[in-house]
Amino acid sequence: VLQWMHRVHTGEDSLRAIRFLMAAGLPSLSVDVIFGLPETLGADPAGDLKRLLDHDVDHVSAYGLTVESGTPLAKWTSQGAVRHATDGAYADEFLQLHEMLLQGGFEHYEVSNYAKPERRSRHNQAYWTGRRYWGLGPSAHSFGDGIRRWNMRQWAEYHRAVANGSDPKVGEEELSADQLNLEHWYLGLRTTEGVSVPEGAGGDLPPELRAAIDRGWLTVEGGGGKIRPTPEGWLRLDAIVASLTTSAEGG
Repeated sequence: VLQWMHRVHTGEDSLRAIRFLMAAGLPSLSVDVIFGLPETLGADPAGDLKRLLDHDVDHVSAYGLTVESGTPLAKWTSQGAVRHATDGAYADEFLQLHEMLLQGGFEHYEVSNYAKPERRSRHNQAYWTGRRYWGLGPSAHSFGDGIRRWNMRQWAEYHRAVANGSDPKVGEEELSADQLNLEHWYLGLRTTEGVSVPEGAGGDLPPELRAAIDRGWLTVEGGGGKIRPTPEGWLRLDAIVASLTTSAEGG
């Protein structure tokens, strides 16, 4: 599988790195596991996860394989050389990993992230809660006061600008109230904290969210208060957000 993904390391290299870092005294270690790979590869994400958990890691990110435009995988897929995992296989693998991690003492605190108690990623939580952050380096994005900015993409161009004392920023946008509201829902629904609904505002929820609640993809705590995804809702999150985006653009 690693060779197919054009990675230069082996699975044993990964486990050796974990053992080395733990022996060096690192207080916390996060690992990634990928699921939703083409069936022809014979991948075993549950087996991969078990081997990682046997090494007593305390943070796991579980990512489903996605096809990004302009990549070799997109080309192979368009040519029929690679076939995606079916929706059913993708969902089954995610739910299997989800259950394994919960049984292993992890909490599912964000759509792709699981952590032992007190081991959540403080770095990533800054993005999901809409806090101010600075992005340093080529292509890096920053956010604060409703404004998102981004830097030059090419390293050589970025390096010249910084060396000359110039601002490497190439663009910025000020998010409208509707855009900020949409991000509030999108980022909030990514987490187990969910999105708080102001008292008495339950009846004013967008119809797209109402539909997701009726389908069992989202739950409402105590008939109001907080809206959170269910396990199936984690799988449907992109579709839920896409429906909100379409509605916002149409309005």
